[in-house]
Amino acid sequence: MISRPLLVETLAKLIKPGEDVLVHASMNAIGPIDGGPDALRDALLECLGTNGTLVTLSSTRQEFAETGVFNVRYSKSDVGALGESIRLHHEALRSRNPM
Repeated sequence: MISRPLLVETLAKLIKPGEDVLVHASMNAIGPIDGGPDALRDALLECLGTNGTLVTLSSTRQEFAETGVFNVRYSKSDVGALGESIRLHHEALRSRNPM
């Protein structure tokens, strides 16, 4: 099980405060994280600091293709647990484009 402190320590070697980071990751490929995708999201944000930007895909391709409906606030991301966790963060901003 990967702890959040270990995530922060490892990510801080790659990510500097104030950077813009695009992330797309398989939680299965990373392995078990204590706290799951929320812990990874929070570790990324901690490394980026208050001036950094975390960007991820939060597409709703399947839902939009089936229904033609997209709600920027409520449509769930269909590209993974990390993207959904980032989308749900209280400071997240989301594009109005469903794809």
